[in-house]
Amino acid sequence: MSPLVFVIILSLIAIALNLVARSGSLGISSLFMGKIPDGYGKLDLIKLLTWGGLRGGLSVALAMSTREMLPENTYYIIVGGTYAVVFFTTVIQGLTMKPVYQRISRRAVKK
Repeated sequence: MSPLVFVIILSLIAIALNLVARSGSLGISSLFMGKIPDGYGKLDLIKLLTWGGLRGGLSVALAMSTREMLPENTYYIIVGGTYAVVFFTTVIQGLTMKPVYQRISRRAVKK
């Protein structure tokens, strides 16, 4: 398997795990929340915050700081995967945040 294919597969897995972990941590946190205003249910709020949890420069800086500690191939895999997650969360999630919010808001109003 070529390194590029490996980085792409690792990136897709990292994106999925990022969303699952964020959703899980918000789900656990929601157990301690009271009533949510504006007709939102806890599940709707978890979905909105999971999708809106944008990441960025700190992740890239941390990945780049491992250069001296890791073999070259491993370093490039980590940096490539990190860039993929940051790209997805910043560009894809960022550009689709408004439609996600509108969809959840419409359901909250109907309840």
